[in-house]
Amino acid sequence: MNKAHTALSSILLALFASLSSPASRASAGGDLSSVSPLQSLSEVQHLAPSPSTRVVRGWKTLNGTKVLFVETHGLPLLDVAVSFAAGSRYDGAQPGLAAMTLSLLNEGTDGKDVDSIMTAFDSLGVNISNGIDLDHARFTLRSLSDEAIRAPALRLLSEVLSRPSFTAAAIRRVKSEALDQQMRQDVAFDTWVSHRLAPPLYSRHPYAQPLYGTRESIEKITVDQLRAFHNKAYSAGNAVILLVGDLSLEQAQSLSVQISDALPKGPALPQTTSARREDSLVGTTHIERPTLLVQLDLAQIAIPRHHPDYVALYVASLIFGGGFDSRLMQTLREQHGVTYSAVAQLRNWQARGPFHISLSTPPEYRDAVIRRVRLMFEQLLREGPTEQELQNIKQSLRGDMALEGASNADILQALLVIARHDLPLNLTDYAEQAQRLTRETIKVALNAHFDAESWVVTSTGPTAPQQALPDLQSQEPSCQAGAPPAG
Repeated sequence: MNKAHTALSSILLALFASLSSPASRASAGGDLSSVSPLQSLSEVQHLAPSPSTRVVRGWKTLNGTKVLFVETHGLPLLDVAVSFAAGSRYDGAQPGLAAMTLSLLNEGTDGKDVDSIMTAFDSLGVNISNGIDLDHARFTLRSLSDEAIRAPALRLLSEVLSRPSFTAAAIRRVKSEALDQQMRQDVAFDTWVSHRLAPPLYSRHPYAQPLYGTRESIEKITVDQLRAFHNKAYSAGNAVILLVGDLSLEQAQSLSVQISDALPKGPALPQTTSARREDSLVGTTHIERPTLLVQLDLAQIAIPRHHPDYVALYVASLIFGGGFDSRLMQTLREQHGVTYSAVAQLRNWQARGPFHISLSTPPEYRDAVIRRVRLMFEQLLREGPTEQELQNIKQSLRGDMALEGASNADILQALLVIARHDLPLNLTDYAEQAQRLTRETIKVALNAHFDAESWVVTSTGPTAPQQALPDLQSQEPSCQAGAPPAG
């Protein structure tokens, strides 16, 4: 052992010795006799869940902007998100309008081109990003909380959101990028499949429209349409501001007013109608593609996130297809060996997202897998989850409660969900609700909102002669002793 290792060992031995002494134990934590040590790791399963200690504060600015704030002081950082009800379902008769408007916010403001804006953000050491989905468009910013950094960063963000230039050159550039993206999506299998599932599932709803529009619709978008959409969709009344970080309440309120005042004045956009289950085109559609595997998607329209039964259905989705121990994985992968991964997800879209099952399988098992998934879900409707399945999920969600708020990014994501769906101002509310669920409440919720015959199914891939599912468990080699080999 070298001298460095010898010295380190001596230090560690001295440290352990000091910690084992009564005096050091008393100074470290007082009387430890009042602490009841764990006798087994299994005891952790029965510990009471601990709700989040993070306080979520909310208010509205005079311009009608909803604001949520969580104060954290572990690091000198500030995370900001500004979200607008400006997703693709607000495109109207011009698919791609929302996505193109968001893209143009990156292309410069009145008086600043895109290069000078990005140079200014870089000089401040600020991270900025944006994104869009069916319901919302959003900008996020991470900055040091020091006023000398955050103040100019937020002024620049406010300018980007409120004063886009919409120059002819920028519009041409964004249209060209959008058309290029369309061509890439035509050959990107995952995107191609998702575009084929939505139209039969949401046959009479804006969710059926492609997020980024079509080649034809993009070409027809005008500067007047872009300006009009920005003025109404990026208004103060249509915005939600989320703040997480090293700020006082007074500082957070001041920053929220600064951002809100910079936005165009206007109310929140009226909500589009919710999707209806009866409008779905129930049945199976096969789309021929020259791939090695068949992609299978089964979906039913679910309930909105704020519905009282949502958490029960969310827990059911975890049991059915939420991980390696789920029913789908244990049956289709472990028992039959016909897929690598099978997932069931409950989407929390604003106007009723889907309960969506997704997997890939060899083409010769397509029909058998669809039948097996249907029968499995029918059994879940009839019997509900087992007690062991429910307790496993509850234990997992107790772990989520312990980790909730571990980072600003996690808190920001939780606040986005709370704000968009008008949920209680509690970061762990869903996990607390899950602890109160029973097998019967989950079974009742499943049968109230789903049935075994309402699946919209798409299969994408090659056609092949169909076979029955193999059973790997029945093919395991025997361990019994046999006759000795001859000779």
